Amino acid sequence: KEYAGTVHGTARKGGSTIAASCTDCHGKHDILRSKDPASRTNHANVEATCGKCHGNDAIVAKGKLPGGNVASKFHDSIHGKALQGAAQGSAPTCTNCHGAHDIRAKGEAGSRTHRAQIPDTCGSCHKPEREAFGKGMHGKLRQEGVLAAPGCTDCHSAHAIQEHDKPSFQTEVIKECGNCHAAYISTYR
Repeated sequence: KEYAGTVHGTARKGGSTIAASCTDCHGKHDILRSKDPASRTNHANVEATCGKCHGNDAIVAKGKLPGGNVASKFHDSIHGKALQGAAQGSAPTCTNCHGAHDIRAKGEAGSRTHRAQIPDTCGSCHKPEREAFGKGMHGKLRQEGVLAAPGCTDCHSAHAIQEHDKPSFQTEVIKECGNCHAAYISTYR
């Protein structure tokens, strides 16, 4: 019942044969508890489990999956690298942001990845940054319901998140600020 309302369940109801079903994530006769290190749903294995589809270019194309091959973007991100390293047990993986049995399309108001929810979703791990964001101009605009105001993913991206202190990241963010603020200035002057 829970699965039926998810993006995968909805796609299956709509006739998609490639949308993930229970067995795609949990297995068939080899289902293990998620605490078991060998389980497909173990925190350390979720990226690979989701990546079977979201990292497969043929499935991405056939299913017209939004965002393209997000698994490769995530794998090379700061979160993906942390999952491969010493922070494996605590680094966020797909289910931390999207949920497990409650995955909704980002356009749905109840989705963890809905534009209005992004600061809280990211802030569930990044608490000091969430607090600072809420006090800043962009956060105040968001609190007033102005969803056009930037949130975490506008600067950091959703899947290809890079270290904030790298020069390449800073160059990209400054370029992005200019894009929004140029549009803002031309609209509101």
